[in-house]
Amino acid sequence: MNRRAFSTLGAPGADLDEVVRLARTGRCQGVELRCSVDQLVYPDMPATEAGRLGAALRRAGLAVPVLASYVQVAADDSGVVERLARHIDLAARLGAAQVRVFGGGADRADGRRERAVRHLAR
Repeated sequence: MNRRAFSTLGAPGADLDEVVRLARTGRCQGVELRCSVDQLVYPDMPATEAGRLGAALRRAGLAVPVLASYVQVAADDSGVVERLARHIDLAARLGAAQVRVFGGGADRADGRRERAVRHLAR
């Protein structure tokens, strides 16, 4: 059975109560959480806070299928792997099985695919 979810991308700045209200209004069973500075979920969110948020969403009857990151896996940047690992850990604490990423790296198209594969393999 398909489950309905919405993304907080369309609700910038929404707090937990607003996210739950929007989900219930739309008869959603889940919420894709946008991970960005000044949002409900942010890249440097402490582990305990992420765990509490995930638990609160579960108590509200909402799953978190995806954490929407802004990680660019093909970027020519030495910090990609560390940022991706941090988002994967954050996703796990929230109960999300997936992390949305971007390709990135368009500014250096040569080797873009190889960079993405190398970053993801780590």
